[in-house]
Amino acid sequence: MTLERPASHVELLVGRGHASAGFAELIIAEREQILRDVGRIALFDDLTQVVGYDSRVRLELTGWSKANRSRIVNFHILTASRLLSMGIGVASLALGGAIHGHMQLGPFRQALDAECRTPSPLP
Repeated sequence: MTLERPASHVELLVGRGHASAGFAELIIAEREQILRDVGRIALFDDLTQVVGYDSRVRLELTGWSKANRSRIVNFHILTASRLLSMGIGVASLALGGAIHGHMQLGPFRQALDAECRTPSPLP
């Protein structure tokens, strides 16, 4: 897993392999830092190379996202897996339709590039 911050309010997560439970804590810590820095966050998760994940990862990240929904300005997830895409749909329902799922790189990158050009929201 790599975490990048291509703009002050944007987090780009690139996952590979199997996401074990400890990953959720690392991801949440980075997201909390962005919220402390700028008050709002745009999330872009590239999960095309993720082959599986512990259910605790999904539960903790969905719980964090739900608790911080009002401070998430955009949430995009890229996946190549139909199964993971269904899981994203379930998580999006839990967040009131907040997650934009992508199965093609082009639209995901366009959304990321557009968000990086957007001025950081004020806290």
